[in-house]
Amino acid sequence: MGTHGTSGVSEWLFGSNAFSVVNNTTIPVLTINFHSDSNTFKKIVFPFNENLLTLKKAEQVIALAKIFNASILIFGYTDSKMTSALTVLRKKGEELARQFKDENIESTFTMSLGEDYADEILEFANGEKADLITVITNRSHNVDKVFKTKPDKKLVNHSEIPVLSVPVG
Repeated sequence: MGTHGTSGVSEWLFGSNAFSVVNNTTIPVLTINFHSDSNTFKKIVFPFNENLLTLKKAEQVIALAKIFNASILIFGYTDSKMTSALTVLRKKGEELARQFKDENIESTFTMSLGEDYADEILEFANGEKADLITVITNRSHNVDKVFKTKPDKKLVNHSEIPVLSVPVG
C-alpha cells in the first residue's frame, strides 16, 4: 500500500488512510512511502522490546529473508534502565540471532535505550541503510487512537523505508 504520510493536527485527530488499514486488518500489510526508492529487501530491521508479542513476526521475517537472500538487523529496544530488563532483552536478542542462524540467515544484534521507540527504530534503520522495517500491530481501543501516538502509527506515517506491519491479537 502506498503512503505519503501525514502530520500535525490531521495525524493526531484522524491518522492516515494507510495506518487505518494497517490498524484494522488481520493480514500483514506492506506500506511504501511515496518518497521511497527501495526496490529490494536486502537488510530487514527486526525491532523488538520487552513486549514479547513483537517476536510473533519471526516466521514472516524468516520467509522474507529467505526469498530476498536478506540479512536481518535485530534491534532490541527498551526505555527501562533496570538491569533485569536489559538482561531479558539481551537474552531474547541472542536467542533470535541463534534462530536466524539455524535458518541460515545472517543477522546482527543491536540494543538501544531511549525514550521514543519509533524514533529509535527510524534512526537505526536509516543509519544501517535498511530496506525494510518490520513491526507488530495490535488493535487498540478508540481512546488509545486519540490520546496516544502509537509507534507503529509513527513508523507507517513517517518512514521513507517500507514498513511491513504484522497484526496480532
